[in-house]
Amino acid sequence: MIIDTETTGLSKHDEPIEIALNLIKVSDEGVLLEELQTYCGLRQPRVSISPLSQKIHGIQISELDGMDWDHEMIRQLIDKADILIAHNASFDVQMLSSIYPEIVEKNWRCTYQQWPWPKA
Repeated sequence: MIIDTETTGLSKHDEPIEIALNLIKVSDEGVLLEELQTYCGLRQPRVSISPLSQKIHGIQISELDGMDWDHEMIRQLIDKADILIAHNASFDVQMLSSIYPEIVEKNWRCTYQQWPWPKA
């Protein structure tokens, strides 16, 4: 499953405010075979959005009023996934583990740390 989050900031007291999940099936060679299920949702945080984070993702706090994720659907998708793939996976684990503690035990891959990006 490919996973991405947007957050209120970068510190441990910050919270995820948007999540996107794409459960996919790939061949042993890594070829995409099928997109099985997707989910994208917004949630209202208990903390304010830092100006830098807001500049990056463009989400206004007013857009999140009363919003929450479909936690049952997210848990089902996480449970179905053999591997979770994120860009800077350790950050996503940190942000999501307060809501979904079980996510720490999943098998993660990181496109930031584990991908052979070309040297500039």
